[in-house]
Amino acid sequence: MEINKNAMMIYKNIIFVFLFSFILIFPATVFSQTNQNDIPDWVRNTAYWWSQGDISDSEYKNAMKFLIENGIISISSQNQNIVDMGDFYTTYDEPNDPYYDEIMFWAMDNEELMVNLSGINAIKLPHDVEIKFMQCNEANAFYSSEERQIQLCYEFIDMMRNIQSEYYDSEEEIRHAVQDSIYETILHELGHGLVDMYNIPITGKEEDAVDQLSTIILLQEGQQGIDALYAVANWYDYFGQQITGIEQLPFHDEHSFEMQRFYSILCFVYGSDPERNYELIDFVPLETEQEIQRWSWLCVEEHEKISNSWNTFLDPLWN
Repeated sequence: MEINKNAMMIYKNIIFVFLFSFILIFPATVFSQTNQNDIPDWVRNTAYWWSQGDISDSEYKNAMKFLIENGIISISSQNQNIVDMGDFYTTYDEPNDPYYDEIMFWAMDNEELMVNLSGINAIKLPHDVEIKFMQCNEANAFYSSEERQIQLCYEFIDMMRNIQSEYYDSEEEIRHAVQDSIYETILHELGHGLVDMYNIPITGKEEDAVDQLSTIILLQEGQQGIDALYAVANWYDYFGQQITGIEQLPFHDEHSFEMQRFYSILCFVYGSDPERNYELIDFVPLETEQEIQRWSWLCVEEHEKISNSWNTFLDPLWN
């Protein structure tokens, strides 16, 4: 019996080598000779061995990942049975400027609350995505489809710590606000990634759309998510207050104006639960009862419509 098992393993290894060699030589024609209603034997065998425990999850995942990345199997955002082929993972580049060494170590120490890998890895991905902390020579964050990365700059974290210190007194409050702000930023860039990876249609500014996505995700995390959105609102309020004249408004930019983003967050939070968040009306420059009622109604409607729209695309992507 032991000899038969060894022989079977050798046979399966030969099949795997043959399978991937065949795909490398004929990637565009593997299925062209097969009726679309038939499943090739080598696919059946691979799936069967995995179901029987003869092939590990990682081996099966790598096999499917190879087929997808070489265009043999395509994944659509409309497919309710999307296969999870990747994970988010973090890396840290050593900064060239020693000033940012402390920022790098701070980010490492606070990664769990800033990144929440266990949470975002519930999203199905067609491939791995790196979350890369790095020195960029600018205070920013990016999603790179070519590098398959979310890039988050040490300069951005440093800037965020300075901004939040304008709104909070204690080191603990500042730390939590920075963690929350970075987490929202990662969700924002994750939104760009999902739009890219799954060809999600956007009919307006993509920046506004992924702002809405990060807000929707945070609102699903209860009071902790709302606290995070307040920290992000501080950021937009801070930069909005720097504008002293209409000529300083960045009409050319792909983002909405900072104060527009500030009020959009307030509107979404309010619209998600008007009774619980009624005090937010005090932060909006409304003078008459009619203006208050209209703003209240619009925010509830906006939250419901945009949440439903995003969830249409997100529901198939959650594990």
